[in-house]
Amino acid sequence: MILPKRSTPFLDNYIAPIELAEHKATLALWPERNDVWREQARPIENLMISLVKEISKRETVYLGVSASRYEYVKNISFDNVIVYIADYDDIWVRDTGPIFVQNQNSVRGVDFEFNAWGGDEGLYKPWDNDNKLSSIICDYLEYEYYHCPLVLEGGGISFNGQGLGIATTDCIINDNRNPMLSKNCIEDILKNFLGIEKMIWLSLGYPDDETGGHVDNMCVFISPNELILAWSDDDEDEMFRVCRLVENEIIKQSKAHKIELTIHKLPIPKPIYATESERRGVVVHDDALKRTGGERLTASYVNSYFINGAVLVPKFNCPEDNIACDIFRKILKDREIIQIEARELLLGGGGFHCAFMQIPK
Repeated sequence: MILPKRSTPFLDNYIAPIELAEHKATLALWPERNDVWREQARPIENLMISLVKEISKRETVYLGVSASRYEYVKNISFDNVIVYIADYDDIWVRDTGPIFVQNQNSVRGVDFEFNAWGGDEGLYKPWDNDNKLSSIICDYLEYEYYHCPLVLEGGGISFNGQGLGIATTDCIINDNRNPMLSKNCIEDILKNFLGIEKMIWLSLGYPDDETGGHVDNMCVFISPNELILAWSDDDEDEMFRVCRLVENEIIKQSKAHKIELTIHKLPIPKPIYATESERRGVVVHDDALKRTGGERLTASYVNSYFINGAVLVPKFNCPEDNIACDIFRKILKDREIIQIEARELLLGGGGFHCAFMQIPK
């Protein structure tokens, strides 16, 4: 049920919790687009099955699927997975689903606007089903929800659960998302709908990110005072400069807010590229981004998904895989580190974090 327009989470004492807080469940969507996923989406289906089975060992998964694929998915041997029919345009429920807020007694959803990561400059059209998805999910799960007129994707912002947020400017303060809205106006909206009272704004994200530079490929809060940050020591890689710029912006702005943050650096792999053979398995449509061989993929260990008692870390089959897992083990001692190959998701433009959304307990 949608809540009255005069009501906001801030006025009702709700705040967006840090994503590592205990989950009630996880949201996911079944991959189907043949202009995004190669070979009629069969390879990405296999990866999604593995990921959903791993998550469902620790928390319930609500898996949305189209009516045409419902019987097929319903007959997969899942445990603790609730399969339901939904209309959507692609699987990125982190960006198209609700962002949940909570108080001491209950959880509510926030339905933001969605325009396929940039409207006419975005990745596909139409995106009507994706824009309606948050309200459909909240109604299906019987959560009250607020509607917010701001265009905001869940992968475009990270928050520490205590009023501090971090985002890249291009994904929110941009005419392809929120024309005519000033930075101050957007910060007021984030305060009212997510409880974010202080923002750290980054000028750049991962340069090859199809979303325009989502923060969840660059840095994410893992505690109220800790961040993980993508990092490159290869001075021939464009990310070498980007990482240092981002680090300086985080340090400078957190000091201005009188907040001490610990930054844990996760190495990024050497550049990984899509192959011509992989792209030949994708159907080219005029209304969707044309993907070609030779494109750099946004491989980032920051784009991991945190579940109850564990973290799903992408595997890219490179030396940095073990280094990243060792770092996670040191900084998240109470969680199991589970590494799963992630290339099929990368080929579609995203990662583990992008494909799932947590429902706080």
